[in-house]
Amino acid sequence: MLVKWLNELLYLTETEGVLFVEFQIQSLTDTSLVARAGGVPAEVAKAQIKAATFHDLELLQDEAGWSATLTFDA
Repeated sequence: MLVKWLNELLYLTETEGVLFVEFQIQSLTDTSLVARAGGVPAEVAKAQIKAATFHDLELLQDEAGWSATLTFDA
C-alpha cells in the first residue's frame, strides 16, 4: 500500500510539477492507507524517478503516530 502511494506521488511530481514536502499517514492496514500529502509547485531538478522500489521497509507506530523508514533503489 505504502509503495503504491509513493508511486502515485512520483507520478504527480512528474505530471503536475509538485514537490511534496509534508506527509501524514492517518491510518494504515494490510488493505488500506489513509494519508495526506502537501506540496508546492516546483520543477523536478533531479533525474526523473519512474518507480518507487525499495528494501529494508520498517513501519513503527507509537504515541506520536506512524513513521516509516525505507531505502529507495536508484
